[in-house]
Amino acid sequence: MCTPFFAPIFGILGGAAAGAATATGVGATLATIGTVVTAVGSIAQGVSSYRAGKKAKAEYAAAAKQNALLKSQEDDRMRRRMRNEMGRQNLQLAARGIDPDSPTVQALGAAAQEEMDYQSQAIQSDAAATTAELSSAGRAASARGTAALLGGGLSAVSSVMKYSQNRWDRLNA
Repeated sequence: MCTPFFAPIFGILGGAAAGAATATGVGATLATIGTVVTAVGSIAQGVSSYRAGKKAKAEYAAAAKQNALLKSQEDDRMRRRMRNEMGRQNLQLAARGIDPDSPTVQALGAAAQEEMDYQSQAIQSDAAATTAELSSAGRAASARGTAALLGGGLSAVSSVMKYSQNRWDRLNA
């Protein structure tokens, strides 16, 4: 006798329960999609940073090579200028009638040679220091890229693990 009265109420409640189940299914699907998008985004960001690090390393290597070439040319120009100056000095001394084998001329030549060697060493040291600095910066950029790649992978794994744990908790509840 009460059944006809309560039937519509139970029908409504049954429909609400079915709707809730559908909403839960849509929510779970959206959560899964969100987790996948997060994981893929983390990996993509890591790969992008890794490639940028490798590119930066290559650019630093090219800059180091270019620097070495420029410093070599600078050294050659300096040596040429010093040799020209030494030759000019020898001509001036010969024009004054000073013997080129005299100890004074020999001392001047030795001093000029020492200065040329010192200047050359300074240029070569500067080139080596700049090359080392650029190489170090290249390795650091590459390491940052590798770290970003690993970080992206770990972030993706973390997202999937958190999703799996939440899903498992809901299944056991």
